[in-house]
Amino acid sequence: MLTRLPAAGTPALAPDRLLPQRDELLDPSAVTARLSELGLLNGPVVGASLIRAKYRLGESLRVVWRLRCSGGDPLIVTARAYAEGAGPSSLAAPAASDNRFGVPDPRWRARWWVFPHDRRLPQAARLTTADPALAEQLGLGNWVASEVAEYAPERSLTVRALAADGAAVAYLKAYAPGTVDVDRLAARYELVSRWFARRPGLATPEVLGSAPGVLALQALAGRPWAAADDAGNHHLHRLGQAIAHLHELPVAATAGLCSTFSRLRADRIVTSAELVAKARPDVAEAVTAVARRLAIRPAASEIVLLHGDCHPGNAILGSGPPPVPIGLIDLDQAGLGQPACDVASLLATIQLGTLMDEHDASTAASLSAAFLDGYRQRRELPAATNLRWHLAAALLVERAIRAVNRVHTARLAHLPAIIDLATTVLDGGLFSDDELRARP
Repeated sequence: MLTRLPAAGTPALAPDRLLPQRDELLDPSAVTARLSELGLLNGPVVGASLIRAKYRLGESLRVVWRLRCSGGDPLIVTARAYAEGAGPSSLAAPAASDNRFGVPDPRWRARWWVFPHDRRLPQAARLTTADPALAEQLGLGNWVASEVAEYAPERSLTVRALAADGAAVAYLKAYAPGTVDVDRLAARYELVSRWFARRPGLATPEVLGSAPGVLALQALAGRPWAAADDAGNHHLHRLGQAIAHLHELPVAATAGLCSTFSRLRADRIVTSAELVAKARPDVAEAVTAVARRLAIRPAASEIVLLHGDCHPGNAILGSGPPPVPIGLIDLDQAGLGQPACDVASLLATIQLGTLMDEHDASTAASLSAAFLDGYRQRRELPAATNLRWHLAAALLVERAIRAVNRVHTARLAHLPAIIDLATTVLDGGLFSDDELRARP
C-alpha cells in the first residue's frame, strides 16, 4: 500500500519492504502512541508536527518530531530507524536511560532520543542551555538563552544565542565529529566576510569564536526572507548582485578552504534518477529520460567560488534606500564550480514556488528576471545552453530527490510536474535565449 497524501489518490512513496516501519514513523498518531508505550511522554499529547525527515530508501529513516504535551513545554524527539538486517544488535534490549544510545524500539527497529540528547552531537546540550564555560570560550559574555534554529540529528545543530533582552548576539553551529572541518569553515567565512566588507551593502557573518566542533558566527542585522513582508523584485535583484560579487572572489584566495562542488556530478544525477524512479514508479520513465539527456553535458565554463545553497532563505534583508543592504548566510556547502550551479539553483527554487502555489507564473518570471538582471549587472551570465542544463539538473538533483529523501509530502504531490518542468527546460522552454543572454 502506498503512503497517502492529503490529496486522495495521489501516491507519495512506494512501499519499502526493508523499512516497513517507515510510514508509522511518519504518522503523528502512531508516533505519539508508541512514545507513550515506551515511557517517553509525561502526559497526553495535544499536538505533533514532523519538522524534519531524512530517508534513505531501503537503508534508514531519521525523523524529528515536535510534540506539545498537556501542561508542559514543547518536546523534541528524534528517532533513527534501521532496515531489516541492519542497525545495532542491541535493538532488542530492554529500554534503557543511556542518553548516548537512546531508547531502543525493537518493534520499529529504531532508537529514540529526547532532544538535546543526540548520539553524535554531545555538545548539543551545552548550546541549548547557554553553557557558561562555552560562552567564555567563544567570547560571548552576553549569551543567556538559546533558540533552536535548525537541527539535523546526528549531524548538525544551529542555535540563536540570545542576550537578556531577547536580541540575537550570535548563531552557534555544532557539527558531529568527522562531518565538518570547523577551522576550514571558519577561514572560509572570514575570507568571504573580508571580500564583502569592501562592497557597500553586502555582508556575510564574521567569525566570533570557535570551540571543538562549534563555530560562533555574527548575527547579521536585518530580516530573514521568510519574515519580510516586502520581499520582492528589488531584493532578488540585490541577491543576484551579491551572488555575482561572490563569484568574482579570486579562486586562488580559496586555496585549501573549499572542495569541488559535486552535487551535479554525473554519478549523482544517475543515482538521483534511480532513487526517484524506485520511490515513485509512476514517474520512473520520465525521470530516467531526463537523466539520460543530462548525460550530455554542455561545455564547461569558468570555475568560481559557489555559495552552494543559493536560495532566498539564505539571504538577510536590510532596510533603507537602494541599494538595499543584503547579507548571505550559510556557507557550509560552498565549493568550487561553474557559476551556473548557483544561478540555476535559485531559478529552480522560484519555479518550484510556482508549482507549490506560493506565487503565480507571472510573479515567478518577474522574480527570475530581477535576479538575472542583478547578476549580469556585475558579470556575464553563463551561456543559455549551460544554464538550461544546470536548471534541469537542479530540478532533478536538488528538488525531485529532496522531495523523496526529505519525505516532503507537498512536493511529492507535484513530483510529476517537477520532472515535466525539467523536460521543458531541456527542450528549450521556460526561458527564452534573450532572457538568458550572456551579455547585458
